Parts: sequence; structure tokens; C-alpha cells
Amino acid sequence: MFRSGYNLLNLALALSLTALIAGCSQGGEGAAEEGAVAESEAAEAPGGVTGIWDLTFDSSMGAINWKLHLQEEGAELTGFVQLASGDIQIENGSVEDGAVSFQVESGMGGHGFALTFNGTATGNEMTGTISGGANDGAEWTATRAN
Repeated sequence: MFRSGYNLLNLALALSLTALIAGCSQGGEGAAEEGAVAESEAAEAPGGVTGIWDLTFDSSMGAINWKLHLQEEGAELTGFVQLASGDIQIENGSVEDGAVSFQVESGMGGHGFALTFNGTATGNEMTGTISGGANDGAEWTATRAN
């Protein structure tokens, strides 16, 4: 678990390294295909959360911006966060009546952590709060990417 002095730079490094390691073992083609599927299905499901989102949250290091690719199937939410160093799959995702929840997990040197994103989706916007890590309690927003 994080110590209070652990900053977002360390979090970003851990997430990036985990994504890089995962990308080497899984390849990058699947994520690109999932993104294409998510984009095409977003047009078929107006008001749903399927699609690509620009997610932002503030940290001690400034604003953090991620591309979030989501696929909604009933109440199940799958997808990935797109980083320059590779993609990180989201886990434990759900969506029901506009309530959205998912986790981004990482681990490095036996020190695993998860950031849980809970929020509400309304049209082309999502807002919520992060639980876990150095950003516990931070607010996040996402807008549907064009």
C-alpha cells in the first residue's frame, strides 16, 4: 500500500512499467481491435458508456490525462486505459442505471495497488471519485472523445 509520501509520479511509473510488461506478453493488437469495436458500438448505443473517453484527474503532480476505452455488455464493463507505454486492462467493471465503477490495478516489486473509479455517466460526460492509492478521494471527469 502507498505511504502518505508516495507521489503520483511513482504511481504513473508503476502503471507504465506494468503496462509495458503486460504488453510484451499479450501483444498490442488486441487492444487496437477492442478500441475499434468500442468505437463502432458507441454509435449503436447512444447514452451508453461504450466508446473512447478522455479521463482527467488532478494529482500532486498536476492533471493526469488518460484515454479510456470502454465496452458495455449489459451490466458488465470491460476495456483498457491507453498509455504511451502500453495498455492496462480495467477490472471489476460495472455499469447500471448510469452508475459506473471500474478498477485499474498495478503491482511492482510485490507492492500491488488498485485505483477504483466510481462515478455517474450522463450522456457524453462521466464524473466521480477515486478510491485507493495516493489519489484516494480525488475527483475524476471524463468526456466522450470525438
